[in-house]
Amino acid sequence: MSNTSFSKRAAQTIFDSLMQLSILCISMSPLYITSIYMQIYPDAISYLVFGLVIIFSVILTLISILLYAVYLPFKMHGATLGMRLFKTKFLTFDNHEVSLQVIFTRFALRLIFIFLSFGISLIVDFIIILGSEKHLSFYDYLTNSKIVDI
Repeated sequence: MSNTSFSKRAAQTIFDSLMQLSILCISMSPLYITSIYMQIYPDAISYLVFGLVIIFSVILTLISILLYAVYLPFKMHGATLGMRLFKTKFLTFDNHEVSLQVIFTRFALRLIFIFLSFGISLIVDFIIILGSEKHLSFYDYLTNSKIVDI
């Protein structure tokens, strides 16, 4: 199987990012509703409820994003919805299916680097993919995995 092209990889990444952004907006909706309620009824119980809703929304968001970015690719044999749409998937360098540990490690590393670099790591990653002969990203090298056409 051949490594996927930069354009397919970029399109699939944009699609998956938009899906994750949608999940974020939906899972944070209880927070929006509660903040509107607090504007109408600013009493002590509202602040307690608001605090609980914040905790609930953060937990719901984390679970939802983990399900989409880690569990779904594991169950779909190395492909997110964006990868399915663009007919690509994760494989190890020796062309075996990736494990749940590899998928989680890719996700965690990407998240950590994005937050620590304030998003600059995304630009650096695309430059690495463009400059790499096999279109491999920084995370591919760290986890011994690649994205291939199917």
